[in-house]
Formats: sequence, structure tokens, C-alpha cells
Amino acid sequence: MNVLFVDDEPAVLEGIERALYDAAPDWDLRFAASAEEGLRLLSERAADVVISDMRMPGKDGAALMHEIHARFPDVIRIVLSGQTDEATAMRVVPVAHQFLSKPCSGDALRDVITRAARLRQTFASPRCRAAVGRLGALPAVPRLFARLTALLRRDDVDVRDVVRVVQQDPAVAGKLLQVVNSAFFARGQRVGDVGAAVLRLGLRTVRMVVLSSEVFAAPAGGLPAAAHDELQRHALAAAALAPRIAPDPRTGEYAASAALLADVGTLVAYAGNAAAWDAIERASCVDPRPRHLLERDALGVSHAEVSAYLLGTWGLPDPIVEAVAHHHDPGAAAEPGFGVVGVTHVACALASGGEPDQPYLEAVGCAERLEGWRDLTLELAA
Repeated sequence: MNVLFVDDEPAVLEGIERALYDAAPDWDLRFAASAEEGLRLLSERAADVVISDMRMPGKDGAALMHEIHARFPDVIRIVLSGQTDEATAMRVVPVAHQFLSKPCSGDALRDVITRAARLRQTFASPRCRAAVGRLGALPAVPRLFARLTALLRRDDVDVRDVVRVVQQDPAVAGKLLQVVNSAFFARGQRVGDVGAAVLRLGLRTVRMVVLSSEVFAAPAGGLPAAAHDELQRHALAAAALAPRIAPDPRTGEYAASAALLADVGTLVAYAGNAAAWDAIERASCVDPRPRHLLERDALGVSHAEVSAYLLGTWGLPDPIVEAVAHHHDPGAAAEPGFGVVGVTHVACALASGGEPDQPYLEAVGCAERLEGWRDLTLELAA
């Protein structure tokens, strides 16, 4: 794990170096006193993670992150700053994966770097990391984007209306969850629920996130319009179903968010690559294997892996990331019993008209509940 820290204050860099002195032996830590020096070091040798201060003379942290995004898209980009005002944060929302606030403890830094290392190891495919790295933000369905933008421009907007619109679009939901889980906007317990995210951020911040980020910019080419609509329909249906089949409210909360975001990697994997979409569509007509396996053959990575890696770099709660990663193969997850992974898998499968993994359901003792879940799916669709 190669980590580059950028800060114009020598005392800060020395403090970080002391705090991480006995870090994992395979961590290669480098330090730069300016954005220009940081870029030079990156040109000499790649980094897995860059953690930069915001306020620096000359090229500041926001400008540095934009340049790293353009030149080194595979790097996980994290801002560490004492500036917590919303306007400052909005400058880096489109290109920074996470935000940390000064002062930041050594334990917090270790946790962030350890999590990044785990992501790199779990999602080792260069294609997966490159796809997410190139992403400025998730594209959203233009129709819903226009609706949300118009709603947020109203002076008399009701927060409940905003929540309802946000819950209808996986891209918007993902960006708001990314921001609410950043240290610039929230401290303490992570937020995994879209409604709670809107309430915690407040309408003013939601408006800024929506209007300033690139999350709604649809990529050139990629998915056909009909596929966009179908993807959204499945996500909404799965998110509605998940809490109804979950064993407890907490599991339902995480599973609903995971189900809503499970397929956002599709928007990334096929961005600007309509030919790949068409090729896999043709392959699915003659090859009975699930689509995510066909994607892995053709692209070297599946949409589930891209989704999970993206959400992980954003710092979303681990249960959501794990559930998204394994929503097609729940038996491969480390989760015991029928929890967030299992609920997400069942909800996504039934919402798309497919069948959940029967051996998995038998292994976790839930096979007898499948018929009732099918009826519930039809009830929600009615």
C-alpha cells in the first residue's frame, strides 16, 4: 500500500509520520510539502492513496485533487482539512472520494488506510479500479435529475418531497450517502439511510451537492435509455422489498440502501462503451450463465465489483459495501446467517424477476420463506 500525504505544514507531516511509525510493514508512506511536489512524486512512482490538505499556497488541495483525478484516475483521493465550511467542501465533492477533518487521530488514519488496502486487495482488477477512478460521479437519469433540481429551487420545498425524489434515483442516493458520511458534514456513526442523510445534511447542503457535483452528468454512449429505466426500476423495487423481508430494522435499513445502489456499477462499467453492452446482450441470448459472469468474461470485471469498489472508496458503511459486492453470490460473503448480504441478494433477485440462490437459502435456513417473498414482490409491484 503506497500512500502519499500532502500538506504545506511540516509539523502536520511530522505528526502523521510519528502516528503511523509502526504501521503495517508493507505500507510505503511518502510526504510532500506542496501540491507541486506531490505531483512530482506521483509522476516518479504511483500511489494507491493520496491524502491532502485543502488550504495550501499556490495550488490548493481542491486543484490538486482535480489534477490527480485527470492524470492518475486510479488513485483513491482523500482530503484532510481543518476547513469544514460547505463552500470549500463543494469544490472537491466531484473528485474526492472521502473527507477527513483535522485534527485526525492516528487511529482514524490507520482505519482509512487499512480500509483502502482491503479494497485494493478485494477488488484487485485494474479494470475495476480504473473504471471507478475515471468516474467524476455517477450519472443519473436526466428526467429525475430535472425533477430534483426544480424541486430544490423552490423556496417552499418540503423535506419529505426531497426524500421521496432522492429515493427514486440510485445515483443521487449514492452521492448524498457519500457526502453525509464524510467528516465535513457528519461526525460519529455512519449513515446508511437516504432519508436520514437528507435530514442530517439539510436542504441547503442537499441543494449544493446536487447543483455542484458532476454526479448527474450522463456519460457519452453506454447504456441505452431503456436500460437506464429498467435499471432504475429494479433498484427501486429491490429497495422497497428489502426492509419487508429483513429480520430486523437495522438490517433492513442497510439492505435497502445496498439494494438501491447494487447496480450503479453498471452505469460505470459501460460508460462510453455501448459496443460492450451490445456484445454482452448478444452473448446472453446463447449463454445461460448469469449476466455478471458474462461481464467478467468480456470486461474483466462485473458491475457488482465496480459498484462495491466505488462505494467503498466513498467510505460507505462496510455492510452496504459487502452486500453490494455479493448481491449475486451471497454464499461467498463472510457474513453469517441471513443478514444484510442475504436480504440484498433476495431483494435484488426477486425485483429483477430472477430466482434467489436456493442452496444459499437452504444453508441459512430461509428456503421456506421464499414463496412468501415472491407474493410480497407481486404485492409491491401491483
